Amino acid sequence: MPSITIIDSIRKIHKGQWNELAEDNFFASHGWLLTVEESILKELIPIYFLYQKDLRILGAAVCYLIPKNLKMVFPDDLLFGRANKIFSLLGISFMPVMVCYPFYAYGKHFFLNTDLAPLQKERIIKNLLDAIEQEAKKKNLSLSFPRVLPQEKILIKQLCQRGYFQTLDLPQTYMDIYWDSFDGYKKHIRKRSLKMKKNIVQEINKNRKSGVTIDRVKNLNSQERRLYKLLNDNSLKYSKLPMPFQENFLSRLKKNIGDDLIIYQATKKGRISGVLVMLKYGDTVYLPFSGIDHSLALNDFTYFNICFYRPIADAINENIKKIYYGAGPYYPKLQRGCKIQKAYFFHKPCYPASKMAVKLWFCLHQYWYQKKLPQSQDSV
Repeated sequence: MPSITIIDSIRKIHKGQWNELAEDNFFASHGWLLTVEESILKELIPIYFLYQKDLRILGAAVCYLIPKNLKMVFPDDLLFGRANKIFSLLGISFMPVMVCYPFYAYGKHFFLNTDLAPLQKERIIKNLLDAIEQEAKKKNLSLSFPRVLPQEKILIKQLCQRGYFQTLDLPQTYMDIYWDSFDGYKKHIRKRSLKMKKNIVQEINKNRKSGVTIDRVKNLNSQERRLYKLLNDNSLKYSKLPMPFQENFLSRLKKNIGDDLIIYQATKKGRISGVLVMLKYGDTVYLPFSGIDHSLALNDFTYFNICFYRPIADAINENIKKIYYGAGPYYPKLQRGCKIQKAYFFHKPCYPASKMAVKLWFCLHQYWYQKKLPQSQDSV
């Protein structure tokens, strides 16, 4: 008989079985989830839901329990934006909450065996959702599903039927790599904007003439503290929140995924002026974290060189098919050939009395995001 098991650590789940379900999404992989457990802020508690039959995992989901006093991107900063400080002072929050998704992932909320028929997938998702909602109710927690992509049709249908409120999330940004050389990439940009193509050439030349070199890190141990500081400073500058990981994050990640972790560093005047974290998974790479020392870089365009031109050139040479970037800033990415995909945020409050307020706020939030964010499109 099928059964659902709740587990508190990815260490207790067979790596091979799990990665079969994770398929092509790095943030659903065993190595990433283990790194999150080992280096994430201690207040964030993971919980895994497994749908099993004859000891075989046919479906699974990852959730995190987020207490009210923990400063996280989801959901308060996403839903309140700059007004979050005011709402926080008033004691208004969407937390505590159970957030259902693998940390940093887009569009991977339920992991299903590829051999399952469509009706079986729908039934397993329903059973897993029942178990998740029951656990949240037992703990008096609201439920959130961030970064839901349009192709997750079964999930969206189920959440709407269950009365979840829906708004827009930050879109996913990616780039398809199909050129045979970096010159081919520049020609592609030129067809869309001659000015942007000239800007790319100027930014590469200015960076080189400023004495900046960009290399892959070979010895992480001697540089981890400096690299982490750049990542943390970047997070504080742009999201107003520190990195959600401890200082050992990069070394833990290296231990768990090996050569699939690639770190670029920019060096200027003998000092590290920039860092980019690349996560490789098959013929796809993810670039979720970067940091620039702007006091050292000044106007030498290190950001564009380390986050775009060098990884794009390497991706072409190494037969990478797709690059996924982190959320925002969107327009510089669109100008350099990225595409964006709409994403949704679903939420179900714990207490029925708050439903009307949540419904009203989600309507306002969706209107705000439709005005604020670029719409899904191929490129500009």
